[in-house]
Amino acid sequence: MAARNQKGATTAPSPTLTEAQRSKIANLPDWRWRTFPVFFAFFVGMLVMAVLNGAPDNQLAAIAQFVVLAALSYGLARIVVRKLLMERRLTRREKQIARGEPVDDEYEDVVVYPEQNKR
Repeated sequence: MAARNQKGATTAPSPTLTEAQRSKIANLPDWRWRTFPVFFAFFVGMLVMAVLNGAPDNQLAAIAQFVVLAALSYGLARIVVRKLLMERRLTRREKQIARGEPVDDEYEDVVVYPEQNKR
């Protein structure tokens, strides 16, 4: 029920959280907004907006469309590299293990400056 203050006006009750609500809020994952899927979805939305709006009328809109296309092409390149090339590398590695061949190292330690080699 709403409470009345000294002047007679009603005030809203103060919200209180139950224990179940507190535990639900505490168990929420820590969302990281500055990640690839978020930016990629944003640029896909921007591309859809640009296609629906048609040809840009001013120079700033044209530049924005080129930025969106560049970001989207970067995102697609990243997806292709991660999905296709990494799967091929893993498949090749599994076949080498199954045949009993020595597995090539994925990455090599390359020393650019010899004085940094302190092993």
